[in-house]
Amino acid sequence: MRFIIQTALSLIGSCCLIYSTFSKKKDNMLLWQTTDCGFNAVATLIAGSFTGTTTCILCGIRNFLNAKHKLTKWLTILFCILLFVLGILVNKIGWIGYLPPIAAVEYTIWSALAKNAQQLRAGLIINCSIWAIHDCYVHLYPSTITYIIIIILSIVNLIINRNKQE
Repeated sequence: MRFIIQTALSLIGSCCLIYSTFSKKKDNMLLWQTTDCGFNAVATLIAGSFTGTTTCILCGIRNFLNAKHKLTKWLTILFCILLFVLGILVNKIGWIGYLPPIAAVEYTIWSALAKNAQQLRAGLIINCSIWAIHDCYVHLYPSTITYIIIIILSIVNLIINRNKQE
């Protein structure tokens, strides 16, 4: 039963994340990613990945603040420190438990620097690659599949936009 619940929550979160990739504006993209974080915080908790849970909660807060233009440089630094330190402190699953804080710090920095949705998608490719490895290991297969789909969609979107600009 636990596996079914974590899979269902992971699937709902994954749908929110996929939907975010179609957003034209960075703010909307981040708000949908905040929703994804909420569902996946519970899914990773059920799956036993406390680093995943901690990371999802902090990333949800970070995404919300960023979408509302309240993520200052100092808050970005604070989130990076919190994500890294708390991720290490609550890790109980070995090397795989270090991937969520690494992915979160990467995306925290990237999302703070990104000027638009297209730049944010480039950071999402790296982020989804790291999360896909973690989620596959902790048996969150809908998220793993979603990350692969998002990576492909983001690469295609980057290529299409690049060709339009040339």
